[in-house]
Amino acid sequence: MIIGVPREIKDNENRAAAIPAGVQALVSRGHKVLVQKWAGFGSGIGYVRQLADKGWVQAARENPEIARGLNIVRGHVTNQPVAFAHHLRYVPWTKVAA
Repeated sequence: MIIGVPREIKDNENRAAAIPAGVQALVSRGHKVLVQKWAGFGSGIGYVRQLADKGWVQAARENPEIARGLNIVRGHVTNQPVAFAHHLRYVPWTKVAA
């Protein structure tokens, strides 16, 4: 199936119908996903292009703000405040993101 993700055309609207992880999930299931240029830009996901262009591991290595936004990686809690708040074991994301 071919799935299109258009950019928002209304003034002051910055939503997108899919986030990078959603697109990746669709592609991994055999769908072809076409994302219109600038879809999601300004939506509060200011790192969409970095994630889409580089993948999450490289983007997190290069951008500490993206790395700080990681909460769970491969089943491990990789955000220290989240781990502390829920009395869970903290593992730095770099240890589990081969």
